[in-house]
Amino acid sequence: MVNHPSKMASVSLLAVTIVLCFALVSLAQQTPSSEQDRVDRLAGSLKKHVTMLSHNLHPRDYLHLENQEMCVKYIYEHFQKAGAKVTTQDVPFRGKTYQNVIARFGNGGGKRFIVGAHYDAPTGSPGADDNASAVAGLIELAYMLSRKAGEKKLEMDFEFVAYSLEEVGLVGSAAHAKSLKRESIDVVGMISLEMIGYFTDEPDSQDYPVEAMKLLYPSEGNFIAVIGRLDQAEFVNQLGVTMQGYGGVKTLSLAAPPSLSSLTRLSDHSSYWDVGYNAVMITDTAFLRNKEYHRPGDTADRLDYEKMAHVVLGINKVLRELPFEKKDDQGE
Repeated sequence: MVNHPSKMASVSLLAVTIVLCFALVSLAQQTPSSEQDRVDRLAGSLKKHVTMLSHNLHPRDYLHLENQEMCVKYIYEHFQKAGAKVTTQDVPFRGKTYQNVIARFGNGGGKRFIVGAHYDAPTGSPGADDNASAVAGLIELAYMLSRKAGEKKLEMDFEFVAYSLEEVGLVGSAAHAKSLKRESIDVVGMISLEMIGYFTDEPDSQDYPVEAMKLLYPSEGNFIAVIGRLDQAEFVNQLGVTMQGYGGVKTLSLAAPPSLSSLTRLSDHSSYWDVGYNAVMITDTAFLRNKEYHRPGDTADRLDYEKMAHVVLGINKVLRELPFEKKDDQGE
């Protein structure tokens, strides 16, 4: 997640907005044994990806282009194994060229849905939660969508994008979003995966900028949040409801008013807002829960891979049940 200078002040105002427009859903279904096996296998795969990115390929900040190139190779090869049409997109920055990795499923025409996650990390941090967790989820979602494509014809094109340069100002996602707009692509919506791996059931583990919010919200940091804009509330709520229907993790959905949309501009989804597309961020709430955010302690051993697997399966359910209705010309 990009280290925005006014982030804490923004979050304080955002918290007030959340009180007015949140929906918290608690799920208590028991996971059948066959499904638990699936969760266990997925959790193991997610852990392997996170370990590779946060340990073997650390550091991944913009200062270490060679490691970023190795990340590109790793992600590219997995997208290829998933059966996607894989390309890279050059992203110039400070005299060097970085790359987004793009996996396409579908026939190359009609409507398109975007799922993205940044693979770079903040300087000085292994970036296991921020954001190797999300890239791991992106890779496994590509494999799942490939299986869906093998079962029946996809109703739209899907594009999975791994971005560079999020931590220095959303540079990679801005390049991708603008390219879609230039080509007049009909984008149904976009999901930005931003820190999806840190969960805890410890009391008082979830922080809130406003003390009174603790009376309304869980004290345990064990839910996932779907965050978007009020003028895109239908899209936000459709995603949240579909994810909660999977039954593996509690889901909180927030649609913030347009006047406060700048307060939710903390990740790559905002690049798509800027060109008029529906977009949400799916997140474990970052620094409000994970005290090693942007620090050396953001390591692979601190993540909850079982809950992370449930989040990925919930997102997969969203992708399998698309399309959602697209609203036209939703500006800020």
